[in-house]
Amino acid sequence: MGPIALHGEVDFHLLEVNANDPSIIYGIDSHQEGLFKSTDGGYNWDRVEASGFPDSGSIASIVSDPGDPESLLAGTEHGILQSDDGGETWEEKDNTRVMYSATGAGEAGHIVGYVVDHQSAVLAKSDDFGETWESLHLSLEEDVGTHVAVHPSEEGVYAVGTFHENLYETRDGGETWELLAEEGVPGGQGN
Repeated sequence: MGPIALHGEVDFHLLEVNANDPSIIYGIDSHQEGLFKSTDGGYNWDRVEASGFPDSGSIASIVSDPGDPESLLAGTEHGILQSDDGGETWEEKDNTRVMYSATGAGEAGHIVGYVVDHQSAVLAKSDDFGETWESLHLSLEEDVGTHVAVHPSEEGVYAVGTFHENLYETRDGGETWELLAEEGVPGGQGN
């Protein structure tokens, strides 16, 4: 049976399951504009009384540190915010880039996200929880990476879903990318 504690009360537009502890889940509600947290895999939820947290409509992504589920980054239209106390207090971390999507990548501090700054829009990885970013060589021109997946056991295997329903995969850490689906059609045969 799935999570029922908030059935009919909350419409999560973003969910973040910690990469190393799937019992820790954060959700951002589109209607109540609040941050919620579950410590039991989504069966029960508590609203987080968050100080410094923006309206949910301006939040593009949220990710928790695989090594510390209480440490969070939120990508907003004005930059990246950080919380080190499970979302209770937030402060600006980086106002030079927007993180449109992100996911934990196994080890402490390791995340992969689609980030945009004044010079580039690219899939990138960070081994220090957003302090520095290294390009994974996927720039999408007029498209945006909205979903990022990291293979749980194979190093360097990433997939990216985009706003225009394209799906890309790399198996060599971003050196080469394959278009798996174009405009939602497998095999890259979109219109």
